[in-house]
Amino acid sequence: MVLVSIFAVLLGGTFVRPTRADPLVPDAGHGTVKLESKTITSDRVFSGSFGTATAPSKTRIVEHRLEFTGVRGLGGPWAVEFDLRAAQESRTHRFKTTSGDAFQEQQLTVVRRQSGSRTFADGVGLDFVVIPGAAATAGAHYALEPQYQLATRRAEGTFARLTVGPRFFLGGHGTQLRLTGAVGTRLLPALSGEVKLSSYNVLGPKVSGYLVEDNLLRGGFFLKAARGRLRPELGYERDFAGQRQHAQQRIDFAMSAAF
Repeated sequence: MVLVSIFAVLLGGTFVRPTRADPLVPDAGHGTVKLESKTITSDRVFSGSFGTATAPSKTRIVEHRLEFTGVRGLGGPWAVEFDLRAAQESRTHRFKTTSGDAFQEQQLTVVRRQSGSRTFADGVGLDFVVIPGAAATAGAHYALEPQYQLATRRAEGTFARLTVGPRFFLGGHGTQLRLTGAVGTRLLPALSGEVKLSSYNVLGPKVSGYLVEDNLLRGGFFLKAARGRLRPELGYERDFAGQRQHAQQRIDFAMSAAF
């Protein structure tokens, strides 16, 4: 019910064909939304130093996550992005399985375009992160992430996007430099492909292992419908390198729409 309410507020109207704005900030009242289901599995763990080497884990983890993400133009150079998540996780250790709500974060980002045209735009953003409480973390936690964003787009469907910035976990829990890049192109008249790479690096001392991930490099490939109001998407993601955490594999299925 909460997701439905937020969905209605952010869209503020019926689906219409969006105007062709710059590739970073949609026109006022326009944007995109995506509902995504992720199945995340892991039965191996990275070593204590950053690298690609893994070893079998004593615990097998399976997580089913639902994400609701999108962006909406607010007018002028402003836009708001959101990433809302819910998940269930099961852990199997020595033939005993336990299940419960998975540890998730909720994000709301305000973006301001600095320069833009139909083919290129860059801007700055401020990401407000809420990390709901769990038994191990004794209540909710918060983080702020100033970002630099840029995006390019060509008429034939080729695009690229980059987001980079430090995430400051409030309360002295640590700082993490986060980078996400994606490039894509039209493979067929009705099919697009996208390659995505994410990097998370701890800066300085880390106080909380529950809140601040260790160093991680993750990549993925996605196939997307390039036509229609509702566009299905199928993807695969994998952790290629990491440190002191489970190496994950992800199967993603999503449905996106422009408004």
